Amino acid sequence: MRIDGSRLTIPDFAGNRFFNTLGNLLLNPRAGLLFIDFNSGDLLQLSGRAEVFLGAPQVEFF
Repeated sequence: MRIDGSRLTIPDFAGNRFFNTLGNLLLNPRAGLLFIDFNSGDLLQLSGRAEVFLGAPQVEFF
């Protein structure tokens, strides 16, 4: 993942089974993420609008 201001970028690599998720985001761009700290039990929940970038400069970072 990469954080740049208010943008969180998550790459899609062949074989990670995210392809269905990417297709779903094209139809409905609402997304939510849950980050869990298993040591402390803390949770961070994020929600927002998602965009799929194919072949964009953001992809080059990964």
